[in-house]
Amino acid sequence: MANSKTKKNNKNKLIYIPIILILAAGLIVLIGTASAKFIKDIPLTGKIKISASLADDIKVYEHKAERQDDGSYILGEDTTESNEYELMPGVDVPKDPTVKIKGYSGMPAYVYIKVESTLPDTVSYQIDETIWTTLGNGLYYRSLTAADKTESGIIEYKILKQIANGNELQVSDRLARETNASLDFTAYIAQRTAESASVEDAAAVFTKITTD
Repeated sequence: MANSKTKKNNKNKLIYIPIILILAAGLIVLIGTASAKFIKDIPLTGKIKISASLADDIKVYEHKAERQDDGSYILGEDTTESNEYELMPGVDVPKDPTVKIKGYSGMPAYVYIKVESTLPDTVSYQIDETIWTTLGNGLYYRSLTAADKTESGIIEYKILKQIANGNELQVSDRLARETNASLDFTAYIAQRTAESASVEDAAAVFTKITTD
């Protein structure tokens, strides 16, 4: 009798284990089938259009400075991206750096300029703050919206203010001889993703430049 009972118990175990495996496998198949059907039946009715169109180009240019016989300068009709001057004490200088944006799309944007100068304190200039708002640290900006879009697609903004007899740079009569210095302007346009411009936003724009 004891042997018969032992065999029965062993037989039950052998049958029970395969049943568990079969049920588990069947459950996996059912989940897979349900998921595949659900995904297949999702309607795709929307379309997404991604546009990176902000402007075709942005640059800073100025008119070419032409030196006169008396050592003064006038600005000619030709444009250039840099000028070199030989400054004389007490003789002010015309300089008209201009931001030119071509193909502005009308998307809300910030235009940033960075001003870097090694000029001595005997040579002064002023940013035209009727156009540009200062952020500090040599950074300035202005906002652009669809209202600024022109029929030609070209927008231009002067950077410096005329402060003396039509000139932008004032040169003191205390200017030291053999003075070497520079005044550089850089401009970028960026989609307006923040409510207001900031030094942090400008820094991100200047360090993450993309070109097409």
